[in-house]
Amino acid sequence: MSVRTAAVAAGVLTLVLPLAASLASDPPAAAKPAAAATAAAPASAPAADVKPGARPPQPAPKNLKILPKDWTRSQVVDVMKTWTSDLGVRCQYCHVGQEGQPFSEWDFAADDKDTKRRARDMFQLLDEINHRLGGLSNLHGTGPAPLATCGTCHRGVSRPRRIEDVFEETRATAGMDAAIKQYREMRTESSVSGSYDFSARPLVREAHRRMDAQDGAGAKQILDLTLDLGLDGLMVRMTRVQAAMAQGDQAGALAELDKAAALPLSADEKAFVAEQRAEILKPKQKTP
Repeated sequence: MSVRTAAVAAGVLTLVLPLAASLASDPPAAAKPAAAATAAAPASAPAADVKPGARPPQPAPKNLKILPKDWTRSQVVDVMKTWTSDLGVRCQYCHVGQEGQPFSEWDFAADDKDTKRRARDMFQLLDEINHRLGGLSNLHGTGPAPLATCGTCHRGVSRPRRIEDVFEETRATAGMDAAIKQYREMRTESSVSGSYDFSARPLVREAHRRMDAQDGAGAKQILDLTLDLGLDGLMVRMTRVQAAMAQGDQAGALAELDKAAALPLSADEKAFVAEQRAEILKPKQKTP
């Protein structure tokens, strides 16, 4: 394994494997007291290398195939605490065990779950991404090269997707009303976490996707949602202009331009709105 991969695992970079490591039940050989010393000591006497009242040595990690094999249990668990946070998951997402079950009864070394096997692939993928990033010149100054983490894509969710893709998946399977209902619920529950972008931009992208599919009514529903949520702005209004024109509603498009002109706009934005109005009002040339 590369030195860079070890650095990634140390906490600079994070990936998919959740909390708890592949742990063994036997302590390392170096931590075991010598047999002769143990036999000679009274039964009530502590082992020579363990102070009275001190915790016994932690079991060593087992079945480490990607992380450095000489890592301690604490090193592995510390890294996985970051990984679980980046994915918003618990130990059982990758490991064999049940919530509330003592960790001593878990089989952390088992490779039974597809998620654990996929995590190793993702770890190597992330290392390759950062290897390539490290070879690129910094476009934003002289600072260090950017580093990707599992949080870069996952943002606290195990299946990283854009909110408009979640919306579209639900719309395609359950209908527009169900997609809007789900979006409202997710916006209430997840707006603080930062897992999804609940600004106007994703909804505008979804409205354009519906217009491209010749679904003007669906685009209008989505754009009505943006206004209902208080996400008004030039980008939303101009998309509403496009949606109106796509349905042949020139009066509706001009009304949206009037509302856009009433927004706080820069000089360039005001000129843009004026240009769009002139374009809509321009007489159409008759086909010879």
